Amino acid sequence: MYTSWCGWCKVMDSATFTSPEVVDYFNKNFYAVKFNTERQDSIRFVGKMWGFMPEYKAHMLAVQLMRGQMSYPTSVILDEQYQNPIASPGFLNVASMERFLKFVNEGHYKTTPYDTFNKRFPPVWKPGPRG
Repeated sequence: MYTSWCGWCKVMDSATFTSPEVVDYFNKNFYAVKFNTERQDSIRFVGKMWGFMPEYKAHMLAVQLMRGQMSYPTSVILDEQYQNPIASPGFLNVASMERFLKFVNEGHYKTTPYDTFNKRFPPVWKPGPRG
């Protein structure tokens, strides 16, 4: 989740999403979508129409997935039924992104608090060419 004016979103694009390991892991395990939270068109997602909400200055789908915590950037992962969003607000460098992706993809979120997982997780991915 990003906005066009978000400086940290741009840094994350150039520093985190240029890492070959981040890109490879995303491509193998997720359907990645870069979602501009201020888009004003309507879209259909899981059988429902979602549109821009002027009172939030954001797209309602973004508000729903971010549970109203409109902080940019925010990384959101949904389960296979496109339910139960797990969000990580703020800039994630390569090590933080690795931790977040593996926390969710390997199912640790079901049994382990993130802080506990975070303390014992040794990141191994290297920063991208611009990060």
